[in-house]
Amino acid sequence: MRMPLHWEPDATRELWLKASIDDGEVFIRMNRFPEEHMYSLELGDGKFTDFDDFPPTWSRGALAWPETALPRWNADS
Repeated sequence: MRMPLHWEPDATRELWLKASIDDGEVFIRMNRFPEEHMYSLELGDGKFTDFDDFPPTWSRGALAWPETALPRWNADS
């Protein structure tokens, strides 16, 4: 979590962010805060760690997803 990363909304999934790294992409899932940690960092094959605050080496773009992005939660959850 020390590597400088710039996060942008994942255009395919609402409330997910993605960042590019040398060999691919990493993802952050926004959770149901405060019942859960605010974020989960995922590295492609499952959850890596939960956290509440962005490290100082990370930056984030505007949190706006296209209408075509799959919703994070359905109306029943």
